[in-house]
Amino acid sequence: MVLFVFVVCPYFAVFLMFHLGPAGYVVAFIFYFCWTPLKSYSNPENTYDYDNMNPLYVKGFLRKNPPKLSILNKLEGIYFCQNISAVLMACLFIYLGYCYLNGIQRFFLIEIIFELCFAGLFIIRSFFQIYYSQSYNNAYRYSQNKNGIWTPFSFVFKEHSGNYFKSFSCNYHVSFDKIMETLGESCRTNGYHFCERYKTDDKTELSFFTRHSSNRLDILSIVHVDILEIEHWDKFNEVFEVYWKNFVEGKYEFEESRFTFLLCIDNRCKQLRKINNLHSIDQKKGRYRLPAVLSYYHNDTLSICPICSRLRGQKQYNEMRKELLSMLKVSET
Repeated sequence: MVLFVFVVCPYFAVFLMFHLGPAGYVVAFIFYFCWTPLKSYSNPENTYDYDNMNPLYVKGFLRKNPPKLSILNKLEGIYFCQNISAVLMACLFIYLGYCYLNGIQRFFLIEIIFELCFAGLFIIRSFFQIYYSQSYNNAYRYSQNKNGIWTPFSFVFKEHSGNYFKSFSCNYHVSFDKIMETLGESCRTNGYHFCERYKTDDKTELSFFTRHSSNRLDILSIVHVDILEIEHWDKFNEVFEVYWKNFVEGKYEFEESRFTFLLCIDNRCKQLRKINNLHSIDQKKGRYRLPAVLSYYHNDTLSICPICSRLRGQKQYNEMRKELLSMLKVSET
């Protein structure tokens, strides 16, 4: 990929500019643009991962068979642009070679056709750029399953380039049983009522508390898992769907829903290595989330994911974070 970017593309640019003038430089730029990975622009960490943590994979945008060559893009649309650009560039070189070898005057109509084709390809590649980026970002703000039910455990931790609100982390040496007792008391004090405790086939526990006031629904969930695996996120969403159908759907009217969950993990796992200052939570109007993690394997550390947007959900995030820390009897400072 480095050889292609720093050797092949500059050679194309110089060669085409020498033969076609400024239009040749533009053609070379469009060719380079078609072969540049999406990651270079939006910079998400898992853009090309084949797992359910990647919104682009879940939506079916990745090629079914991953390419062996790293230079070939895994996203269907961009891979299509790569192929078209390669065909157009090969035809352009054949045309220029034919004109040079036969000593004939260039055909400006043909060159205009080439320029129009590359211009159209630039528009298509830009469309995929915008479409994939928006699909990726929107999934981190809100996602739902095929039944139209919110899936708040999907796409929780989003990579970004800067924090607009400081993250929270502290040592919290409290057993899970004591946490359940503390939160149970705090929930009653704060107007929540206990709904149900669910257990999955691997003995993971999910407890749900609900509070409804005016046009707002507040949901608090405590999740206890031994080792967090990537498959757990789908299981959590399945349990949330059961809770939603049993305790929310058709029972409350609301315009805004806030979901806070505390994820308690007993043993070391790879899934939460990404929770650091480079990851955060994004929000959608009317649907707000606050993820908190208590890792017993890491010196009993309580962490709250920061928010990544100045515009979406800042006020709601601050209120949810303040309430959770108060219910856990933890000071912000």
